[in-house]
Amino acid sequence: MLEQDSRGFFAKQQHVAAFLQNASRDDLVLTTMPSMDSVSRPSYNYTNEVHQLEMRLQSLSPMQLTEITFFDGKLNLAFGMLATLMLAYGATAEEMLLHSFGETSVVHDSGVAVWKKKLLTSRIRPTTLIQSVHPERSFKLWDNQTVQGKHFQARIRVMPHSEFPSGSSCVCQTIEEFVTTLWPFLLSVPYAAEATPVILPSTSLAIIPGTLQPNPSSSGYTATSLNERCGATRLEGGMHFSQAVPAGTHLSTGMGYEAATKVLSLVPNHTSSSVRAVINATAPCAATCCSNVEPCTPAAQAGCSSQCKDSWDLPWFDIVQARMTLLGLPSREVATSMPFLQVRRQHVLLLSFFISVTPEILMHETIFQFRLTNTWDNVFWNSVAANHPKLQAIRYGRSRNASSPIVRSGVFTSDARIRTGLAAAAAILPHIAPNAEKDFRASFAFNLLQPTIGFEAALTAQCGAPEDAVDFDEGCLKSYFSSSPSPARLG
Repeated sequence: MLEQDSRGFFAKQQHVAAFLQNASRDDLVLTTMPSMDSVSRPSYNYTNEVHQLEMRLQSLSPMQLTEITFFDGKLNLAFGMLATLMLAYGATAEEMLLHSFGETSVVHDSGVAVWKKKLLTSRIRPTTLIQSVHPERSFKLWDNQTVQGKHFQARIRVMPHSEFPSGSSCVCQTIEEFVTTLWPFLLSVPYAAEATPVILPSTSLAIIPGTLQPNPSSSGYTATSLNERCGATRLEGGMHFSQAVPAGTHLSTGMGYEAATKVLSLVPNHTSSSVRAVINATAPCAATCCSNVEPCTPAAQAGCSSQCKDSWDLPWFDIVQARMTLLGLPSREVATSMPFLQVRRQHVLLLSFFISVTPEILMHETIFQFRLTNTWDNVFWNSVAANHPKLQAIRYGRSRNASSPIVRSGVFTSDARIRTGLAAAAAILPHIAPNAEKDFRASFAFNLLQPTIGFEAALTAQCGAPEDAVDFDEGCLKSYFSSSPSPARLG
């Protein structure tokens, strides 16, 4: 399949991830593989389906056209929810990471499940059917366009895999379930799936950080409306026939709840006190130093920096200027008012990393995007747990169940958690997304902290290179950390 981004970039893609037809629970991060028999094969009348598809494409509104593009990119949803947690609900970096690890886990797991079903079903896409069966027929599309069938294209890119079931409806069903199960424990305000915004309105969040896509909705999205529009836009854009969306929803029902339950098990005693109380985030080092509307003098800034010299601290920087840069704010006055006042240095560095690797993530096919984002989220969450007295980890690739991290540092600050996470994320970068290194080196997070990219030479000398390891030597890793404790070694 040849595709292009309307800006001069062309890419040719062959059928991908064919191995997933044999996927099993062993290929999932947190959840159970649903039964493939729970969804019957479609029984399409393709003449009627093509007619209905043409009618939908003729009646697309400007809002629908924007939403079709927005919901096609699942990172738009991920970054939109993270920004909403931060700005609307004052979530700490650790709370955002708990959500993000669970959200990317269930998106990955539901993605694997639906790819398996696609490969077992193998149904033709509307684009291919129309081009092959109706090459000379005229089709009237959005904006009063008319094209011959042989030139027909859906509103956006159509992936080279089976039409049935819809991957998007499968994934977004699990997002609604996951958020609806987790967020009541996460937020300090009452939560309702039909009423609580999970992505802020465009009046408050015009551009999605990370992807820079416009937010289509002036009223925002709740978990319920996000799920509904995510599935509906696949029909409206001409990527699917009618039975694919409800089938995707049915296939993944229950996976989001299962994932949220597993994620909550990482926070002991969350039922007797809030997740926020258990995590017990701490303010950044010198959090309020030179954080007012008026910028400080160089001497005052140097005084702020001198307060953050411990190796477990995040270095001091002008948080007001950082908010302006990260969120595109017009002035220091805006950056020091609500809701932007809630953005801490820990948020800035965390988002700086994820924004820097996003271009490389987007160059991967969708199912591999899911795996990359979840892998980084896993090491970030485990870094939080390693700098906490009680939080549990998920040992990547070894278990789906909560367990103690290999090492607890004894340093229980939010600065230590984020600094460790960035060291860990940089360590695995060459192994999972080597082409992201250039963008990461240009990022604010890298230039501030200068983490080692790849595993430290001392680690591989002592414990061996991961790619050469026959078994996992937990004792060696503990010894490596304890010989010279630091966030770099812990990460």
